[in-house]
Amino acid sequence: MKSLCKILLALLPFACGCDEPAGYDYGDYLVEFVTFEGERDGMPCFTFQSRDDSPEQTLLSESGLDKEIMEGQRCLLQYTVLSDLPDRAKLIRVDYVSPIISDVARQASPSAVETLPDTPIDVVSLWRSGNFINLSGWVPYTGSRFGLFFVVDESTLDANTVVARIVYDVMGAIPTFERRVYASFDIRNVWSRQSCHTLRVVVGNGTYEFSK
Repeated sequence: MKSLCKILLALLPFACGCDEPAGYDYGDYLVEFVTFEGERDGMPCFTFQSRDDSPEQTLLSESGLDKEIMEGQRCLLQYTVLSDLPDRAKLIRVDYVSPIISDVARQASPSAVETLPDTPIDVVSLWRSGNFINLSGWVPYTGSRFGLFFVVDESTLDANTVVARIVYDVMGAIPTFERRVYASFDIRNVWSRQSCHTLRVVVGNGTYEFSK
């Protein structure tokens, strides 16, 4: 099994939040966290699972995108369904799409986990969809670079319950206001372990458990 990416505290990558959706009335649109899969039959293609292990769905956009998005990027997508297609696919109109913070599960020793920043995260929603843990919430914002990471306590990797933390780091800057944050963390290297029956995620003042 491909090992988890070791956390290097001195070399933590920076991540930035996506732009807030404009305050327009789009009508009867839907909103999902999706993965951009590139183009299929000449149309931008997105896939997603709504919750837990629900079937994967495919969305094909009737027109091209107005911004460049890398294949494999997780995105916040607002869309309107135009018609149903075979194999659980749908033809859609993209009303809004923006990349969100996305990262893999990292691991650290228990002593390193204790030293990680404890900047508060106000969780609106935390859920699993397939191999992703998704976060919608509010964080203190500095107007500069920050880090948001999913860190697994490596001492629990072979246990029935794997323990992880979502860590927000303002990189020493002083927050000036709160901002909405959307993030999606790829947990497949944890979730696919045969020994893992439950993933316990600590974020802010809350603890969330996801069981197989």
